[in-house]
Amino acid sequence: MSWDTSTANEEYSIKRETAGLDFDDEGTLRMRVETGKVTIPVLSCTTVTISTLVNTTLTSTTANIGVVSLNSFTASLQPACKLGISADISLANGASVTVTWDVETYDVTDMHDSSTNPTRVTIVTDGKYLIQGKARFASNASNVRSVHIYKNGSTELDSTFRDAGSGVIDILVSTVADLSATDYLEMVVYQNSGGALNLVDLYLETRLEVVLLH
Repeated sequence: MSWDTSTANEEYSIKRETAGLDFDDEGTLRMRVETGKVTIPVLSCTTVTISTLVNTTLTSTTANIGVVSLNSFTASLQPACKLGISADISLANGASVTVTWDVETYDVTDMHDSSTNPTRVTIVTDGKYLIQGKARFASNASNVRSVHIYKNGSTELDSTFRDAGSGVIDILVSTVADLSATDYLEMVVYQNSGGALNLVDLYLETRLEVVLLH
């Protein structure tokens, strides 16, 4: 896409309206151009807005300002989601519990469904993924707490164990794994305090994040 400018040193921007591009924090790629022909490369996104940041006159050579052919663009969204729980979950003593997620901070490519299999993050694109989980257990000083990440219900990808102590117990688990489309991930928690113990929801203290690296 290109056009001729009639005024030197004017500033223009292409602003994205979809995720998946490495622009600035406001989602805008900015450039300053001299009088002459300006060429903008085709970008990987679904919607593009072209706008001038200062008053100037543009003469279009291959496209009209504000009119972009969507046939020139393809969606390329990076799979990523961050899940939480909306209320404390009571964990039975000595039982492994798969966490049911009912809060979606973000879910770019619909890897989670709160109605169907809400314990799962289902992979939609093959690749190497960063997987991070965190669990906060209510205060109890007896025995052990643990957090586990499972693939497809049976393959443990990572786990962390911690002895109980005074106050609440936070446990983090983090791993990188090669995953294929239709694989699914779940987070399992365990406690053996001697009685029921809550998994705490406060401010996403219990959460699961999954992001495609490449």
